Amino acid sequence: MAERLLAGIASQYIDTPRLRTYVLSSGLTNGVPVLFIHGNVSSSRFFEETLLMLSCCLPRYRLLAPDLRGFGRSEPKSVDAKRGVKDFSDDLNALVTTLGYGADQRIHLVGWSLGGGIALQYAIDHPTSVASLTLLSSMPPYGMLGTKDTLGNPCGRTTLDREAVWPTRNLSNAWRKTTGLPKARFRLAT
Repeated sequence: MAERLLAGIASQYIDTPRLRTYVLSSGLTNGVPVLFIHGNVSSSRFFEETLLMLSCCLPRYRLLAPDLRGFGRSEPKSVDAKRGVKDFSDDLNALVTTLGYGADQRIHLVGWSLGGGIALQYAIDHPTSVASLTLLSSMPPYGMLGTKDTLGNPCGRTTLDREAVWPTRNLSNAWRKTTGLPKARFRLAT
């Protein structure tokens, strides 16, 4: 069954050395590349209206929204959980390379939720190929509950009774040491 897309949005499968990736696109074929990376339990369709609107407002750009592996219409390959978001970042790099970007033409990355974590990882792995990085409600850079304070303690943990316990004293001290600003107050929003 053919997918019904908004007028002005194109779709295609792109075979990379890592996997077959489904990509939505709009704008100039040879325009400045902007990659929109979707979040968890989503797909490239999350950005479909955004691609259409921006292609009218920003006519010199090539707007691309790939489906991540296992999402939407891309190949459903498994992810190595020990690598965090690096499988996704490597997939994105394979796509960027296959499309001919990165080496001579830097890309703009827009990541939402899980896509923000992937964009961060990509920028860490390939800093010279990134023109800009925009994060929208991004996941933390080291995964959920993966961030540690200056003492090496997790910044969050879950107890058996499922109440979140946050070492606010350590977060506050880390804030002061990192920023030089007065002690901050941290609390878990419920």
